[in-house]
Amino acid sequence: MIWNEKIKIKTKPGIDIVNFTNELRKFVAELDIKNGIMNVFVMGTTAAIIINEDEIHLREDFKKLFSDLIPEDRLYFHPENAFSHLRSLVLSPEKTIPIRDGKLSLGQWQSVMLIEFGKNRREREIIVTIIGE
Repeated sequence: MIWNEKIKIKTKPGIDIVNFTNELRKFVAELDIKNGIMNVFVMGTTAAIIINEDEIHLREDFKKLFSDLIPEDRLYFHPENAFSHLRSLVLSPEKTIPIRDGKLSLGQWQSVMLIEFGKNRREREIIVTIIGE
């Protein structure tokens, strides 16, 4: 079986991190997938998908890392939001997660999150594709 769905997630300006693991788990449960893979892809060039621990202090560390690594106040050739594009460039727009025994194969502390780097509020579209049985 191949299944495809779109999720819409609203983000805030600046570096925003949104955990949407529970929505993904619901898809697996509703479709009654026992084994397969799930691919999660964000449409856009200033956002990325990450898998990490969703802990408030780590979120602040993520934000500090990207602000320090690629600051907003530097002069770039692309004047409007080059820093947003460059920040997303070091990550990935997609992740693939195994499904085993009817569950996403994530570690105890792993969550699937959208990280937004854009300057404006957005409604991001995330394509979820499941291949399984």
